[in-house]
Amino acid sequence: MLYPRSLTMLLQAAMLALALLLLSGALVEARAQPRPPASVADEAERGIALYKQGDDKGAIEALRGVLKIRGEDIAAWHFLGLAYSRQGKTNDAREAHEKAAKSADKLLELFYSSNDNPPINEKSESLLEMAAESAEEFIKLSPNLSGKQLEEWNTRMDILREYSKLTDASGNALKIYKSSEVDTRVKILSRPAPAYPREARRKEVAGMVVLSAVLSFDGKVRNIRVVKGLPYGVTLSAIRAARLIKFTPATLSGQPVSQRVLIEYYFSLY
Repeated sequence: MLYPRSLTMLLQAAMLALALLLLSGALVEARAQPRPPASVADEAERGIALYKQGDDKGAIEALRGVLKIRGEDIAAWHFLGLAYSRQGKTNDAREAHEKAAKSADKLLELFYSSNDNPPINEKSESLLEMAAESAEEFIKLSPNLSGKQLEEWNTRMDILREYSKLTDASGNALKIYKSSEVDTRVKILSRPAPAYPREARRKEVAGMVVLSAVLSFDGKVRNIRVVKGLPYGVTLSAIRAARLIKFTPATLSGQPVSQRVLIEYYFSLY
């Protein structure tokens, strides 16, 4: 059927209007739809960036979303704690910082449980430093900690902060000597026994933990590495005990020097 020219133009205009209306509706619907979720890593970075920009509410929302998927994300817990603190939400901040520090315990356990004991890389070192800061914040926000709890948290903070750092006060790498290279060897003055973790006892975990550590020229136990470890917190308990060793440093030409030694702890159920 043939239409008059004016009617044809009218139909074309109507069809164009309908198309524009449908397109407009599609755009409105598209805007109403939530945006596709970013990767968890991207969302974590966004949450941290929001915190640094001063948007605490946005940071909290983003980081809580990350933690629903990745519940042991040290950085997410750390910055969530900082954001809560700025909002004056002390209890939430304390819980977040506790989670950050204890998640780092598990990260260290992964390194301890490896026979190869690979050195901590730059990324994991940064995470451990965040966790140490969270441990410090947890202590500040927890005025009612018992003496034993305070000691435990101070030890955790120190381990996290010092685990992979083998430097002197000036930041220079320490020279480490073998026992055959020194004039007088390290002399152990006291060596506290490690605690036996309750869960390890319940799981009947027993055996030997062997650590390699540097007994440094300044009287500190540094750079503890695991030669042979045990699960359920046993290795971590041994490391905590090793850090409390008191000793007289080795000497060379009359000067105190650093020496690497092996430290063994035997955990027995009987």
